[in-house]
Amino acid sequence: MIKEKIKTQKGIVKKLRAIRDKFNKDIQDMTLEEEQKYLEKMSAKWKNSPQH
Repeated sequence: MIKEKIKTQKGIVKKLRAIRDKFNKDIQDMTLEEEQKYLEKMSAKWKNSPQH
């Protein structure tokens, strides 16, 4: 059971790192205003997701 939990946690960490890396790549060359618009757009997308 402990091995399963560790594998699951590693998988989650790997996915979160991938999301973080994509996010960083997306906003890397944006101005502050562009970043704010991007975050607003992503926030609206997340609010409409099935998880909420």
